[in-house]
Amino acid sequence: MKNFKRHKIKYSFFLIFLLPAFPGIILSQSISDTIHIREVTIVQKDLLRESAVTLSKMDSFALGVTSKRNISELLSQHSNVYIKSTGRGTLSTASIRGTGAGHAQVLWNEIPINSPMLGQVDLSQIPVCFLDEITIYSGGSSLYQASGALGGIISIENRPEWDKETGGSLSSEIASYSTYNLSGRLNINRIKWTSKSRAYINRSLNDYPYLNTHVVPNTNEKLHNGEWTKSGLLQEIYFRIKSTDQFSFRLMCQHTDRNLPQPMSYEGAERKEYQEDRNLFAGLSWKHFGQSNQFEFSTAWIDNNLKYGLKSAEWDLYRIRSDGHEKCIMNRFHYTRQLGLKNKLNMQIRFNRYDVNMYEQISSDGYKAKRSDLSTMLNISREMSDRINAYMLFRNNLVDAHRMPVMPSLGVAVRVLKENELWLKSNISRNYHFPGLNDLYWIPGGNPNLKPEESYTADLSADLMLGNDFISFSSVLTGFVSRIDNWILWKPTQYGYWSPENIALVLSRGMEFSFKSSASFGFCNIMLRGNYSLCRTTNENSVYAADRSKGKQLIYIPVHTANIHSGISYNGFSVNYSLFITGKRFTQSSNEDAFYQNALNKYLLNDFILGKEIDMQDFNAGIYVGIYNIFNTSYQVILSRPMPGRNYSLALELSF
Repeated sequence: MKNFKRHKIKYSFFLIFLLPAFPGIILSQSISDTIHIREVTIVQKDLLRESAVTLSKMDSFALGVTSKRNISELLSQHSNVYIKSTGRGTLSTASIRGTGAGHAQVLWNEIPINSPMLGQVDLSQIPVCFLDEITIYSGGSSLYQASGALGGIISIENRPEWDKETGGSLSSEIASYSTYNLSGRLNINRIKWTSKSRAYINRSLNDYPYLNTHVVPNTNEKLHNGEWTKSGLLQEIYFRIKSTDQFSFRLMCQHTDRNLPQPMSYEGAERKEYQEDRNLFAGLSWKHFGQSNQFEFSTAWIDNNLKYGLKSAEWDLYRIRSDGHEKCIMNRFHYTRQLGLKNKLNMQIRFNRYDVNMYEQISSDGYKAKRSDLSTMLNISREMSDRINAYMLFRNNLVDAHRMPVMPSLGVAVRVLKENELWLKSNISRNYHFPGLNDLYWIPGGNPNLKPEESYTADLSADLMLGNDFISFSSVLTGFVSRIDNWILWKPTQYGYWSPENIALVLSRGMEFSFKSSASFGFCNIMLRGNYSLCRTTNENSVYAADRSKGKQLIYIPVHTANIHSGISYNGFSVNYSLFITGKRFTQSSNEDAFYQNALNKYLLNDFILGKEIDMQDFNAGIYVGIYNIFNTSYQVILSRPMPGRNYSLALELSF
């Protein structure tokens, strides 16, 4: 990455003058979209509540307050998904119900975008302004979408907005650590077609101060080599040929160029480490809506390129210089048919083809691999009565020549009393996760004899909704247990390198609680909501004779996490306060904490956002001031990777 300071002034002029000259590519959430993104209809909402599927959908408040952030921040602050982050703007992966990053699948408009090499998604690269809806399918409910997500699925959706007029918006933000964020959006609506264009650019020096707890005495230092530049474009075009048919085209291009700061435990000369990502997602889909049936066919092309480099501090020579390239063709067919008044049939076929090439220039090592994945699903749901719904689902996968056993899922939902809004839901399932290509073929250390990871999961939840014209309250309490056999772990070998093996039996169990409440009194609206997760994820199998990890919590998985949000709005003014709690995490599988580096202490973060919206005749405006980590808490999510203290932001939004 080039020197950031040299371009700081140029970038400011770019923000002010250049982008407004091209309104066709400037796109962001409008003021109304940012704060009041349209939710699904009441009919859809009831259908989801009355099914036995365990899911959580982000609403307009969550999408609004994080509209200038990335998806990792949205999920960590407004759901029970735990995010493992190596620092501000760097690698961020999801852990759902205590499982690994590869056990959380991410779908973009029903297309899986997990890296076939790594098996995971860096959520810090996906901005919230690029999505319209995001839904989390937890546990066995993920089988309705795809297999392999032992923890769950994060589903990102883009939707046409046929009922909106042509318009656009622009959002600009200045934040601490020389951070600049500009995003925009343009919607063009016609009777037969609609277009949505969005773009963003985000740049930061990222030189925040931190307390180095790895030296004695602790010293105050500043982060070096942490700057980044992120940019992207999303184009959507939808066609309505007839009232029964809709065609869509979506194209998303992203470029991320970032330096990687060295850990604060590093004591040598300053080294240079960088990562560059280029991502292309292109998709076509056709939806047909009949009187009693509906089908959708979609196909997508994914092209990812990841470059990584590490230079020696002494000689300014590369020690590592790798280039990974992934090409993926993804196909999906989904058919739904109503069978009378009580039954519904769903069938799905997925066929994905992966072609990867990994090469390390210094050692001249690498591998090339191809994979084909065929998946079929059959789901039958029945309304047993006006108070009982049930479903059964069967999914099967063929990965290259390896056929996995059938993956079933059974569920039931019961309305406790005939006239109330309290539902009890339960489902059980079996799922399989196939190893990633790096696990199989990495040089040195890949293990082509790895077995798929196998999970058995059960959920029991209570879903309550109450309210009237002025006050509303909803909550979901879920208990879960999951047993995962053949958990893949990398361990050192006698040859001096690490290699993966199926050596762990993991038991994950716990509870999740979410609630939302609001009250409206004329021009005044009050809101209180929160999420809490208790998750015990332990290794139940000794890896070797002297292994002390049996029965212990997996590393970097907190037992307790919670987030609470409160807000009040009146006559265009809004005040929001948020509290985030993360429990203690261990960095050693034995859970020893005698040495300070063996455990990361719990921490509490406090955020405050003040906003004012102004309605004009031809456009709307909004200004927002944010204070994050108000009490300047020193904390780490990953060992030796410091996170920022108190920081600020100022944002201006315009829509027309």
